Amino acid sequence: MATYTYLFNILRMTSVSQPVTVTKESELHYESDWEDPCTQLVRENIKDALGMPVSIQVVGLPFQEEKVLGISKKIEKHFRFYEKHPLPANP
Repeated sequence: MATYTYLFNILRMTSVSQPVTVTKESELHYESDWEDPCTQLVRENIKDALGMPVSIQVVGLPFQEEKVLGISKKIEKHFRFYEKHPLPANP
């Protein structure tokens, strides 16, 4: 997820990625009229994406951390991601 926030980090903007759900079997089918290397790469990589987190990115102006974290907390309470998808226990 960090690769999508680097631009905002360079611009000194506040950003956070908040997981909201996971990919489902019905979402793992990619249809395209193109048969180019990029399309093949997408089709190959999507096979292993079942259960991967899907996130929302919240971005704010510089020095607006409180607002961004507040919005992120509301998103977390609404979607209850960690209740539905608990982190694996440490062995």
